[in-house]
Amino acid sequence: MHVRTCHRFIAIASAIFPIALAAQSATPPAAPASGHMVLHVVVTPKSGPPVAGLHQQDFTLFDNKTPVPITGFTEVSGANAPVEVVLVIDTVNATTDNLSVERAEVVKFLKANGGHLAFPTYLGVLQEDGVAMGENPTRDGNLLSTAFTQINLGTGVKLANTGASNDADRAHRCLVAAQRLGAKLASLPGRKIVLWLSPGWPLVSDPNYNYDDHQQQQLYRQAIVMTTQMQREEVTFYTVNPAGVDQGVHQRDYEVFVKGAAKSTQAVPADTALQVLSVQSGGQALTGSYDLASQLQQCLADLTAYYDLTFDPPPDERRDDLHTLQVKVSQPGLTARTRAIYYSEP
Repeated sequence: MHVRTCHRFIAIASAIFPIALAAQSATPPAAPASGHMVLHVVVTPKSGPPVAGLHQQDFTLFDNKTPVPITGFTEVSGANAPVEVVLVIDTVNATTDNLSVERAEVVKFLKANGGHLAFPTYLGVLQEDGVAMGENPTRDGNLLSTAFTQINLGTGVKLANTGASNDADRAHRCLVAAQRLGAKLASLPGRKIVLWLSPGWPLVSDPNYNYDDHQQQQLYRQAIVMTTQMQREEVTFYTVNPAGVDQGVHQRDYEVFVKGAAKSTQAVPADTALQVLSVQSGGQALTGSYDLASQLQQCLADLTAYYDLTFDPPPDERRDDLHTLQVKVSQPGLTARTRAIYYSEP
C-alpha cells in the first residue's frame, strides 16, 4: 500500500502499519476475574431508530432458553457511548467492480455532516498479509477521506486463482487477520465497532467434503477462539457487502451457520465466516444495495441508544459448551439484538 503524505494528514499516513499474521494455533484472551459478562443490547421497532428510555424490568435474558438474573443495567446513548470505530476496506475478497463502488461511497460516508464523525475512527485496509490501519483515531472525516483517496487498493480478489484450495487459504488468512485486529483493539477502552466493507471471505463449506477428526477439532477451536475474543474484548463486527442485489444469489448463504457449532463434529469453515461473526457478535450483515454510505450510517445508528446488561454465566462443569443468548423486551413491537452465543469456561 502506498500513501503520499502531506502536512494535512501526515499523522494519519505515517500511522498506517501492517498487523502481522498470527500463528495458526491460538488461544482466547484470559477470562476477567469477576466472571461477569456484559451484553450490549440494541432495541428496535419494525422500522426506525433504536429505542431509548427503557428500564431493567423491561428486559428478560435467556441463556440456553433459561431465564437468568440481570445483575447490572446501564442505558448508553449517542456521543456519550464509550466507542471507537474501525472502518476496514477489504481488498482481498472484493472484485474490481466492488472496489470502484467503494471508492466513491467511502468518501461520501466520511464527508457526511461536514466531515464530522460521530465517534473516533480508524481507517484500515485488509491486504494479503493482514490489516493495515492507523494508530490514532480521529473524528475528522475529511482528513480520513484525503488519506483514503491516496491509498492504492489494487484490483481486488487476491489469492483466488487456483480453485477451492486457494479459497480455503484466503479464508484462513482473512480469519487470522480478523483475530489479529481484535487483539490489537484489546488495548483500547470501551467498545470497538468494526465496520467491515467486504463481500466476506469464502465459506469453504462443501457438504460433500468430509473433514477428519483433527481438522474438525481445529475448526471448532477456531470458532471458540474468535467468539471468545470478540466477547472479551467488546468487539462487534458489522459487514457491509459492496455487491448489489443483482450480483449473485448466494449473498445470504452464511445464514445457516449463525447458530454456531455445539461440538467439533458439527464444525465447518463457515462457522467463522465474516457475516456469521458479525451476526453472532450482535452486529449486522447488510447487503443488496450500492448505497454503502447509507448502510454504514445504518450500522452506526445502533450506537445512538443501547443498553448494557450484566449477568453471571451459569456454572458449567465442562469447557467449551455452546450457550445461546436471547434478550426479550416486554413492550410489544420491539426486538432486541445482542451477542448471540458464547462458549463456557469453568
